Amino acid sequence: QAYAEQHQVNYQLLPGEPELADAQVHVDPLRLQQVLSNFLSNACKFSPAEATVALSLERRGEALRVSVRDHGEGIPASFQTRIFQKFAQADASSTRQKGGTGLGLAISKELIERMHGQIGFDSCAGQGACFWFELPGALPTGAA
Repeated sequence: QAYAEQHQVNYQLLPGEPELADAQVHVDPLRLQQVLSNFLSNACKFSPAEATVALSLERRGEALRVSVRDHGEGIPASFQTRIFQKFAQADASSTRQKGGTGLGLAISKELIERMHGQIGFDSCAGQGACFWFELPGALPTGAA
């Protein structure tokens, strides 16, 4: 929250399916926190002041998807194929000014895959980006 305030950005947790509140995933909690921190800090860095970064949880087949959506400039098409590579950063001067090493998303990808999940993003230039990861999950017995 302090990082969001520093960037004058707000977080919003979107309502999800009620039964997902009790869903379980088998993960390394510290590494999952590292991935979420990376997603949230990137969303804050690349969103304009007073924007809202939205977090959501949804079921995708047998997996649970966590998404973090920003309202920044989006990811240039020319960079999208390299975004999860080590030391990858878009070359635009506005992106370089945001700081970072270009390792966060590469590390996040490795961590999610080691937890038997998938990671990805959706983005259109000028419309922000939505980074997501999916992990195998289990709903409590009796949940539809």
